[in-house]
Amino acid sequence: MKKTVLAVVALVVQSLLTAPAAIAVDEKDRPAAEPAQKQAPEGGASRQIESGARQIGRGVEEAAKGVVRGTKEAGRKIGDAAREAEPKAKSAWENLKTAASDAGRSVKTFFSRLFGG
Repeated sequence: MKKTVLAVVALVVQSLLTAPAAIAVDEKDRPAAEPAQKQAPEGGASRQIESGARQIGRGVEEAAKGVVRGTKEAGRKIGDAAREAEPKAKSAWENLKTAASDAGRSVKTFFSRLFGG
């Protein structure tokens, strides 16, 4: 996978570097078939292209790893928040049940005393 990415990036960079020269030359001024070696950048330039392609590949790989790590961390935080909120929600429900029960008991006591029960 890495080699494929590097090869594609190198080809794109090389085509971008040679494209302006091809556009600037008229068809009648162009020599008949130039060997591919003459069209390719010389020694140091090709090493720079290869090095740049590797760096781009590493950058893309690191970015993807960062996205995966971030997604995992976000998932963990959401799960933690849900677990943290669960006891509070149960506690609120328990408080509501207790309050309703106490209110019912108070109403019953009020009417029992009122009507002598």
